[in-house]
Amino acid sequence: MKKTAITISMLAATAIGMGQNVGIGISNPADNLHLHTGFSSSASISFTNNFVGTIPANGMRIGMLYESANLNNRYGFINLPVGFPFNISQGNQRRFIMDRDGNVGIGMAPYNFATLNVNGSGYFFAKGNQGAFVSATDSGTTPTLNGSGFGASKRLSSGLNFINLLMRGDKSQAYIEANFKNGTANQGVSTVVFDSLGRVGIGSYILDSSVNTRLHVYGSQTIQQGILYLHGHRNNYTQGNEIRFQYNGVADIAAGPLSGQSWYSIEQEEADNPTTNRQGAFAIVQNYIHPFSNLGNQRLVGFALNNLGQVGLGRYPDKALESEINVDIAGKARINGGLRLTGIGEATGKILVTAASGDATWQNPPKITLDQPSASGQSVLEFRNQGVYIGGFGWSEASSRYFLYDGPTNTNPLLIKNGRIGIGNREPTTNALEVNGNASKSSAGDWLANSDARLKKDITPLSGALQKLMQLQGITYRWNDDKTGNARPNGMQMGFTAQNIQKVFPQLVSTDAQGFLQTAYGTYDALYVEAIKELLKKIEVLEEKLKSLSK
Repeated sequence: MKKTAITISMLAATAIGMGQNVGIGISNPADNLHLHTGFSSSASISFTNNFVGTIPANGMRIGMLYESANLNNRYGFINLPVGFPFNISQGNQRRFIMDRDGNVGIGMAPYNFATLNVNGSGYFFAKGNQGAFVSATDSGTTPTLNGSGFGASKRLSSGLNFINLLMRGDKSQAYIEANFKNGTANQGVSTVVFDSLGRVGIGSYILDSSVNTRLHVYGSQTIQQGILYLHGHRNNYTQGNEIRFQYNGVADIAAGPLSGQSWYSIEQEEADNPTTNRQGAFAIVQNYIHPFSNLGNQRLVGFALNNLGQVGLGRYPDKALESEINVDIAGKARINGGLRLTGIGEATGKILVTAASGDATWQNPPKITLDQPSASGQSVLEFRNQGVYIGGFGWSEASSRYFLYDGPTNTNPLLIKNGRIGIGNREPTTNALEVNGNASKSSAGDWLANSDARLKKDITPLSGALQKLMQLQGITYRWNDDKTGNARPNGMQMGFTAQNIQKVFPQLVSTDAQGFLQTAYGTYDALYVEAIKELLKKIEVLEEKLKSLSK
């Protein structure tokens, strides 16, 4: 049978080609049905029936749209009236469904509360090096991406807000990143990052130089009413746990990329560490790695608690002294506030302060310092018995003196000031030792002083001792001291007045710091001896005269 072409000429050309192609508006159709229009019009096919009427807008239209207002806006379309469902079937199976409300179902009937409903798996393939990204947004602006994933965004008054979940392709390891932006305040802050090494980053990207660190946290994080567990490897007890604090992964001791790296860490030390004192310890440590030599590396322990309950400050506590030392301090310590010490040392109440190594002796501690910054304050070692104040020894800045205070009598039995000692609440002002009240010895004996002739010069025998002693006036008296503040004996006393002694022996009388005269009674012993000797000579002379008279 011979094929023929039929041409129907109306307002536009219609042709049926030899190959059974039909063209409308074109004489050489390239498809079975080829619809062609002029330069500035749209091409479409309408489907109507008696139910919708003969107006194309009431039926279904398929075509290519042309908008003269925007020459770039040319697209194919399927146009349905409002409330008109649409189905694409494969055999007797409906594969694509759009219901009356515009909800779309792929492989299923759509739910009326979801715009897109999918039954089965969906695959998104990357275009070139751009990645495959699915975005749900009410804005035409999307963030710049480098990977594949999902993003949701919404335009608010503060700017574009979005969250992305994607796999990045521009890192040394495979990354899964959750990225959030809140308007212009936070420009693409990575909130959570996972990589192929099992590391997790919170607040920013993972630091690639810390390969063995599993959790990287940037910024402040809060765990409310929860517990953070760090578990060492169950089959490798040489690995401990560590929380590391480091600024940007570079040095913070000195500026510049060659200054090494430093960080602070909270560590649970290895269970099998050969360094005995570190084994099983919990520590806060400062670390510094020198950029050129291991000899410059530093590891400074601030606080350490071991598995024996010992605490170390500035060092790991010495496990060999477990029964003797609970707190081990290396270096200087300052305590600003109260300090209570109970049950310490070899016996309760003992404190060892020593520069020697170990604790072999409790003698000769170098120093215990009490520092009182106030201009009128007191530095005091206080003594109590069962909580009751007994007394104290200390320094009074207001009085510029050391004191021993007796709590039961409310007195100072010992005062030290300007190198002088006062006993019996005596303020020492003039002499090296001043006693207020009587003094005694618990056993027989003498007060001894140097009297070696080798220590003396200008030695001259005393003369006229008896005559001088005869000028002294012994008196009885009662004390009437309401001026010095010193306690005086009660009752009748015997002695001299310093004014009388001063006339005879001026060199034996001096003036104290309050302006009162004082003398030393013991220095008259030599006078007594020489006066007795003079009396004996007179007796001998008289005895010779008596003998001569008796003949």
